[in-house]
Amino acid sequence: VLSGVLEIPRDRELRALAIPVHGSFPQTRDGNIDNTRTWMFPTPIPERDLFIDFRDTVISLGVGTLRYDKRASGSSEGIWAQSDFHSIARDLAVVYRQARDLYPDLPIGFMGQSEGSFTFLHALDFGAEPSFLISQGGGLESFETLLDLQRDRAAEPFLDDPDGLTARKFPVLAGWYLGWFRGDMRDRVRAGDSTYIVHGPDGFTCELSLDLMRQYEELDCLEKLESFDGPVLLMNGSEDLNVPPPVLEDILKMQHEQGRFAHVRSEFMEGLEHSFRRVDEGETFFEAMQKPIDSSYAATIASFFGDII
Repeated sequence: VLSGVLEIPRDRELRALAIPVHGSFPQTRDGNIDNTRTWMFPTPIPERDLFIDFRDTVISLGVGTLRYDKRASGSSEGIWAQSDFHSIARDLAVVYRQARDLYPDLPIGFMGQSEGSFTFLHALDFGAEPSFLISQGGGLESFETLLDLQRDRAAEPFLDDPDGLTARKFPVLAGWYLGWFRGDMRDRVRAGDSTYIVHGPDGFTCELSLDLMRQYEELDCLEKLESFDGPVLLMNGSEDLNVPPPVLEDILKMQHEQGRFAHVRSEFMEGLEHSFRRVDEGETFFEAMQKPIDSSYAATIASFFGDII
């Protein structure tokens, strides 16, 4: 059983509905890591409220939201260690069908944050038929390529100082990166193993699903994106340490040289990080996360909806 909330405009016509789709790890309907999962996050991760920011941006445009807690997160049921990419994508397809039952004739689409862009493309395989797609900080490369792109960016503080303050604050990420780049996690994924125990600082351990990573590799994101017949917005920040945006450059090149991806709009958000906060000189990724969302984010979302509804 998944738990969520439907929010629609009170003072204007409902013109569309958007379903936000979560990034990695247990996440709530507000777009935050679920800090109650203390076995994975012994130190609370800063809250971004990214789905709240999205809701507040679109509701003034006549766009409602159906925000739900990811399985095994918030008030939704499930066991995280038994969750995989297929089940998470099926959940989204179920949420979509519920929304379509409520609003048979309304444009209904997905906004995927980070991993959510993988999820909404895979949900198409389970019967979801969204009217539009918005990818925020999404990585459309293979999952292995995406992790390798993170080596000198998001992974750097954990690899440089595996027992340092950053690693102790985010032990699951420390264990993840150490297992992938210095351990045998990559080999275990290729060997077909289902789970992996990561080890972080201060004796921290937790079990992660390798099925999730392997199932990512089975999805050809660009093929799925190209075959989708509705409007698409891709947004990536230039200072994103988690998901560098080279795939947007590849798509632009294919648009200009081959006439492909004509339905895709790519936006490079200059100076913004993974959750669309502006990064000032000398500021760390984690410091920037605590700032309000940048005004250019709302302007880009409003422009996209202005063109399609």
